Amino acid sequence: MKGIRVHASCVALAGVGVLLRGPSRAGKSDLALRLLVQGGRLVADDGTDLVVREGRLYAAAPPAIAGLIEVRGVGIVNIGCISEAEVLLVVDLVAPDEVERMPEEQWCEVVANVRVRRVALGGRRTSGSGFVTGNPSEEDAGTLPRGDASPVVVITGPVGSGEKFCPESSGGHGL
Repeated sequence: MKGIRVHASCVALAGVGVLLRGPSRAGKSDLALRLLVQGGRLVADDGTDLVVREGRLYAAAPPAIAGLIEVRGVGIVNIGCISEAEVLLVVDLVAPDEVERMPEEQWCEVVANVRVRRVALGGRRTSGSGFVTGNPSEEDAGTLPRGDASPVVVITGPVGSGEKFCPESSGGHGL
């Protein structure tokens, strides 16, 4: 299938592609930077190429902007990027009043009948948002139980919101 370009950013967390969508000035680049600080890897900022291969959705940066990200107040910065990531989560940045307090599990069709887990966050109010990837620091690693745990991404936003994302919980193909 031929790919499409969408107005979105994408960051890989623990190998999982997180597609950040929203209108201009919604905070996509800001949220992407916050995820990078927490160990994420940039896939693309502002424009993302999506392609479906073998029923899975992949994101990559258009060649002209690969590795570039907008840092508001600083400008465009080249931080490098990974070549692609499989998208397993879509975060839609919406108006704060559109965010449900206790949403039911949501899925969306991004392209070509591929369904992906979706969560909504309150746009510019995501400054408190954090993704916890389950990767402990070296000093904490010795105190945590060992096991075959899947990476978990917890999304926190304004007071009271929270979602869990376990990429391995449905055969590694979604949530």
